[in-house]
Amino acid sequence: MNRIFCGLTALLIIVLLAGCAQNNEFNYTGPVITETINMTIDETNNETDINYSNVYSIVKGEEGDLIELKPEVIDPDGDDITVKYSEPFNENGLWQTYIGDAGQYLVTITASDGKTEASVNVLVIVNKTNRAPVIECPEEINIKEGEELFIDCNIYDIEEDPLDIEYSGWINSNKYTPGYEEEGEHTVIVTVSDEKHTVKEKVKVNVENVNRAPVIKTQFEDITIMETEIAVVNTEAYDPDSDNIDIAYSEPFDNEGKWKTEIGDAGEYIVNVVVSDGELKTKESFTLTVEQKNTAPVLQPIANITVYEGETITIRVEADDRENDDLIVIYSGWMKSKTYTTDYDDAGEYNVIVTVSDGFLEDSQNVHIIVLDKNRPPVFVKP
Repeated sequence: MNRIFCGLTALLIIVLLAGCAQNNEFNYTGPVITETINMTIDETNNETDINYSNVYSIVKGEEGDLIELKPEVIDPDGDDITVKYSEPFNENGLWQTYIGDAGQYLVTITASDGKTEASVNVLVIVNKTNRAPVIECPEEINIKEGEELFIDCNIYDIEEDPLDIEYSGWINSNKYTPGYEEEGEHTVIVTVSDEKHTVKEKVKVNVENVNRAPVIKTQFEDITIMETEIAVVNTEAYDPDSDNIDIAYSEPFDNEGKWKTEIGDAGEYIVNVVVSDGELKTKESFTLTVEQKNTAPVLQPIANITVYEGETITIRVEADDRENDDLIVIYSGWMKSKTYTTDYDDAGEYNVIVTVSDGFLEDSQNVHIIVLDKNRPPVFVKP
């Protein structure tokens, strides 16, 4: 039911200044709203037990407004008039509302000339104001290069209005995996809007450097060489963080990756190549096969031989071959084989060359032979 109130004995003008504070805490540039004396009240908006029959006028505002009542009171006798206001207004007719003050308030304005007084009731209706969205983000996030970043903010709106969320600054999403060149301090701005209010929050992201191991570019393959040859390992490597690197080789290679093999080095070797940046190491391995090189047989020393005429000479040969190849013995010079039976005309000195061969390489020795003359007894000739 609507009721109309009028016919009061004093003229009262109520002025609402939204957001204009006497102490300059708020700056108001909007319009001034004036409620006239005669108002129609919708009882469906009544949130408190208010007797509307006593309401002189209605003033409406929103939470956060500075409401000011400025009644104009005339004294028929020309007496000085003082005006008082009931709570929550102060002695100047001002009330700074805040979030949570929504509701209906029946305010009494009393005018006095010192002898008599008159009062009116004003209904002040404070409506809920749309509140800005709320962003609750961590102030600082610490991660490492290559580690996934997730900006986990608690974002909500009291009125449950639809929200538009944006990320800007260093990245445009709440998820990101920084690369290995993004060490440092970064700022991400989280912006939330409900079409009436826009709020922003800054999140500092500290990305810690991650040391990466050196990279060996060379694709090593197994190597086969012969004894006495030089083995050389060429290594191409780099550090993804541009750190200084050191390349080391396992023995018997030197610091430059070289090894001069010798006779007797035949065998298989696991070669390790290690690249280090002083903190991390990368290792690659391959097999080096050193094949046995064919070497000449070794003929053991043969002593000189002395015999008498008529005796048999035997040259005893002993030879070694490192590769255990089959050996051939060759006699040349005065003898063509290892044995010889002298006769009585062989007195003298002779040289025999003894040669051992594996079919490719050989070793030779000169054997000095002395055949001594042997005196024979007289022989009777049969008549």
